Amino acid sequence: MPLFTLPPELSSGIGDAWRSVPLQSAQGATAIDFSAIPNRRAVYVFLEEDEHVVLVATTAHLRNTLVHRLAEIPEGAHTRAIPYGQFCRKLIYFPAHSPFSADLIFLLLVRHWYPQTFGEMLSWRRPWFVEARIGQMFPRLIKTDSPEELSLAAGPVDSRAAAGRLIETVEELFDLCRYYSILQQAPDGAACAYKDMGKCPAPCDGSISMDQYRTQLAAAIDLARNLHAPCGDSAWNRWHAAQESAMRQAAAQLRFEQANNLKTRLARADVLQTSAFAAVQAADKFCYLALQPGAGRPWIEPFYIHGGTIQRQAAVHKRDLPAACGRWCTDVCAAANSAEDFQSSRLWFAGLLTHHLYRGEADPGLYLPAQELHDEQAVCRRVQEWLKKPPRKMPGDPGASSGADNSAAGPSPDLISEATANAAPTNLYPGAGRAGSSNPAAEEHV
Repeated sequence: MPLFTLPPELSSGIGDAWRSVPLQSAQGATAIDFSAIPNRRAVYVFLEEDEHVVLVATTAHLRNTLVHRLAEIPEGAHTRAIPYGQFCRKLIYFPAHSPFSADLIFLLLVRHWYPQTFGEMLSWRRPWFVEARIGQMFPRLIKTDSPEELSLAAGPVDSRAAAGRLIETVEELFDLCRYYSILQQAPDGAACAYKDMGKCPAPCDGSISMDQYRTQLAAAIDLARNLHAPCGDSAWNRWHAAQESAMRQAAAQLRFEQANNLKTRLARADVLQTSAFAAVQAADKFCYLALQPGAGRPWIEPFYIHGGTIQRQAAVHKRDLPAACGRWCTDVCAAANSAEDFQSSRLWFAGLLTHHLYRGEADPGLYLPAQELHDEQAVCRRVQEWLKKPPRKMPGDPGASSGADNSAAGPSPDLISEATANAAPTNLYPGAGRAGSSNPAAEEHV
């Protein structure tokens, strides 16, 4: 079991306000006053007497969760519940105003305490990318969660399967080789049926050179990297306009079969504009401004995200929004122009952002890529519109279905397996809890 120590990041503005509450008195009696615990979102930790970590978890309603976790278990009861109240001596909790903030604190803690196994404790995975291995003897598109050449990669998507669908779509749009085993036989390979259907230029049998095929592959990954680029001269807009022009020209010349094929291709391309690929962009431009609900509706918690680095900034009141938007745009755009590699250990932080990006309207945050931050006034309007949206009912809210919390336990192998078996695969979402009164037995750390 790890000893309770704090990772350095938690002293730099993320989770830097935390409280310590004794769970038992010197005589061994339960000492916690539940009425003094705020019923709000938090990351909480149970400690043994020697300050070793027993459990770390997130919850949308701290007080309700503690009442359940620390409840006495009748002797002889048939239950898998762990009697934390019998052997835990201290509670540490980190208040959080949003699911994103809670997930970030949880990630920092478990990565610090369980460096070898923390990935198994998270409700999200590392993000997936599509990368073009153009420099290989036989170039191809691959799906990977560890891109080697960010300038030739597109993403993120939230699963390996989604990365595979992205590759399949791009291969169809650009008539790329579908059978890599045959491509590896070039130029002496036997062309497959796709050549006969006019859907592959057949570099495998030497119909085109491998350099020509590399050019075709480069155009394909360029399209995937610019699906949502705001400028009118993006690779996506150029490709789409060229296909529409060719379709109209074919129809005007009464080449209806070709026009219909182009129409089918354009319809297939529309898949790339759906929510499954809503966050796909150039991997080397993975830079975001993430805005989260703060302490009350007038407050905003901003986060700068660049590659695998997440930095929390000072909370901003909505009355100061115009000046703050200018500062945010300048800072994030400057970061986007600097190099930032995805170190393997930091990909979990990129995965955290990807997890929330693909929750769509279910997530209370606002996520703006750097490429959309060049117009400060437009950004300010988007933030104001976001602030006007009413909070959504999420699991754990009053009147909504209840959910379990994310947790990681560390007292013994038996307790670890039992705690993780009860952990929910997804996180809880904002609730309407009140701050609660201060606990005279608690020590506040700010």
